[in-house]
Amino acid sequence: MAVRQSCRKQAEALEAAIAKRIPNVTFRCFPAMRYWKPWIVAAERAIDWHATDAVLLPLYPGNFSTTTTAFAEGAKPASHRCYPAGGAFSEAHGRSIMTAWRADCHRTRAFSFHGLPQRVVDRGDPYQWQVEQSVAAV
Repeated sequence: MAVRQSCRKQAEALEAAIAKRIPNVTFRCFPAMRYWKPWIVAAERAIDWHATDAVLLPLYPGNFSTTTTAFAEGAKPASHRCYPAGGAFSEAHGRSIMTAWRADCHRTRAFSFHGLPQRVVDRGDPYQWQVEQSVAAV
Protein backbone atom coordinates (compact mmCIF):
# COMPACT_ATOMS: atom_id res chain seq x y z
CA MET A 1 0.00 0.00 0.00
CA ALA A 2 2.83 2.42 0.80
CA VAL A 3 4.22 2.16 -2.74
CA ARG A 4 0.87 3.07 -4.25
CA GLN A 5 0.43 6.00 -1.87
CA SER A 6 3.92 7.25 -2.65
CA CYS A 7 3.32 6.97 -6.40
CA ARG A 8 0.01 8.78 -6.11
CA LYS A 9 1.61 11.60 -4.10
CA GLN A 10 4.35 11.96 -6.71
CA ALA A 11 1.77 12.02 -9.49
CA GLU A 12 -0.30 14.67 -7.71
CA ALA A 13 2.78 16.81 -7.07
CA LEU A 14 3.79 16.52 -10.71
CA GLU A 15 0.29 17.45 -11.88
CA ALA A 16 0.35 20.52 -9.62
CA ALA A 17 3.82 21.60 -10.78
CA ILE A 18 2.89 21.26 -14.44
CA ALA A 19 -0.39 23.14 -13.88
CA LYS A 20 1.57 26.09 -12.44
CA ARG A 21 3.98 26.17 -15.38
CA ILE A 22 1.46 25.49 -18.16
CA PRO A 23 -1.91 26.77 -16.90
CA ASN A 24 -3.92 26.40 -20.13
CA VAL A 25 -3.32 22.68 -20.65
CA THR A 26 -4.86 19.81 -18.71
CA PHE A 27 -2.49 17.11 -17.51
CA ARG A 28 -3.10 13.88 -15.67
CA CYS A 29 -0.48 11.57 -14.26
CA PHE A 30 -1.10 7.85 -14.21
CA PRO A 31 1.54 6.04 -12.15
CA ALA A 32 2.42 2.66 -13.59
CA MET A 33 4.96 -0.07 -13.04
CA ARG A 34 5.70 -3.10 -15.11
CA TYR A 35 6.59 -5.45 -12.29
CA TRP A 36 4.61 -4.13 -9.28
CA LYS A 37 1.50 -2.22 -8.32
CA PRO A 38 0.18 0.00 -9.71
CA TRP A 39 0.52 -2.19 -12.79
CA ILE A 40 1.09 -0.56 -16.15
CA VAL A 41 -2.36 -1.70 -17.28
CA ALA A 42 -3.73 0.78 -14.76
CA ALA A 43 -2.25 3.55 -16.89
CA GLU A 44 -4.67 2.54 -19.61
CA ARG A 45 -7.04 4.82 -17.72
CA ALA A 46 -5.37 7.51 -19.83
CA ILE A 47 -7.17 6.01 -22.81
CA ASP A 48 -10.49 6.21 -20.97
CA TRP A 49 -9.61 9.81 -20.09
CA HIS A 50 -9.22 10.43 -23.85
CA ALA A 51 -5.64 11.61 -23.62
CA THR A 52 -4.28 12.96 -26.89
CA ASP A 53 -0.61 12.66 -25.96
CA ALA A 54 1.42 10.62 -23.52
CA VAL A 55 4.71 11.29 -21.84
CA LEU A 56 6.35 8.33 -20.17
CA LEU A 57 8.55 9.52 -17.34
CA PRO A 58 10.75 6.87 -15.77
CA LEU A 59 11.77 7.86 -12.27
CA TYR A 60 15.27 6.48 -12.72
CA PRO A 61 16.55 9.01 -15.25
CA GLY A 62 20.16 7.89 -15.32
CA ASN A 63 19.55 4.54 -16.93
CA PHE A 64 17.45 3.04 -19.72
CA SER A 65 16.29 -0.53 -20.11
CA THR A 66 14.23 -2.19 -22.78
CA THR A 67 12.38 -4.05 -20.01
CA THR A 68 10.79 -0.87 -18.66
CA THR A 69 9.68 0.97 -21.77
CA ALA A 70 6.58 -0.99 -22.77
CA PHE A 71 3.40 1.05 -22.47
CA ALA A 72 1.10 -0.23 -25.16
CA GLU A 73 1.45 -3.16 -27.49
CA GLY A 74 3.80 -2.13 -30.26
CA ALA A 75 4.41 1.34 -28.84
CA LYS A 76 7.93 2.67 -29.05
CA PRO A 77 9.25 5.71 -27.23
CA ALA A 78 9.65 8.72 -29.50
CA SER A 79 12.82 9.48 -27.61
CA HIS A 80 14.53 8.55 -24.42
CA ARG A 81 17.33 10.17 -22.57
CA CYS A 82 19.72 8.63 -20.19
CA TYR A 83 22.87 9.95 -18.67
CA PRO A 84 24.53 7.22 -16.67
CA ALA A 85 27.65 9.30 -16.07
CA GLY A 86 26.21 12.82 -16.35
CA GLY A 87 28.16 15.40 -14.37
CA ALA A 88 25.49 17.15 -12.30
CA PHE A 89 23.45 13.97 -11.94
CA SER A 90 26.43 12.02 -10.62
CA GLU A 91 27.56 14.86 -8.38
CA ALA A 92 24.09 15.20 -6.81
CA HIS A 93 23.95 11.47 -6.10
CA GLY A 94 27.47 11.52 -4.70
CA ARG A 95 26.67 14.37 -2.30
CA SER A 96 23.47 12.70 -1.14
CA ILE A 97 25.16 9.34 -0.64
CA MET A 98 28.07 10.84 1.30
CA THR A 99 25.72 12.82 3.56
CA ALA A 100 23.73 9.69 4.40
CA TRP A 101 26.89 7.59 4.75
CA ARG A 102 28.47 10.04 7.21
CA ALA A 103 25.27 10.42 9.23
CA ASP A 104 24.80 6.65 9.50
CA CYS A 105 28.32 5.93 10.72
CA HIS A 106 29.31 4.39 7.40
CA ARG A 107 26.62 1.68 7.44
CA THR A 108 24.46 2.96 4.57
CA ARG A 109 24.52 0.97 1.34
CA ALA A 110 25.41 3.35 -1.45
CA PHE A 111 24.08 1.58 -4.52
CA SER A 112 21.10 -0.60 -5.24
CA PHE A 113 19.91 -1.47 -8.73
CA HIS A 114 17.46 -3.96 -10.15
CA GLY A 115 18.89 -6.99 -11.86
CA LEU A 116 18.02 -8.18 -15.32
CA PRO A 117 17.83 -11.70 -16.68
CA GLN A 118 21.09 -12.57 -18.46
CA ARG A 119 19.20 -13.19 -21.71
CA VAL A 120 18.06 -9.55 -21.70
CA VAL A 121 21.64 -8.33 -21.22
CA ASP A 122 22.83 -10.73 -23.92
CA ARG A 123 20.29 -9.22 -26.36
CA GLY A 124 22.02 -5.86 -25.92
CA ASP A 125 20.01 -4.12 -23.20
CA PRO A 126 22.21 -1.21 -22.04
CA TYR A 127 21.05 -1.12 -18.41
CA GLN A 128 23.90 -3.13 -16.85
CA TRP A 129 26.55 -1.11 -18.67
CA GLN A 130 24.85 2.15 -17.70
CA VAL A 131 24.62 1.09 -14.05
CA GLU A 132 28.34 0.36 -14.08
CA GLN A 133 28.98 3.80 -15.60
CA SER A 134 26.74 5.46 -12.98
CA VAL A 135 28.54 3.82 -10.09
CA ALA A 136 31.95 4.70 -11.51
CA ALA A 137 30.90 8.35 -12.05
CA VAL A 138 29.49 8.73 -8.54
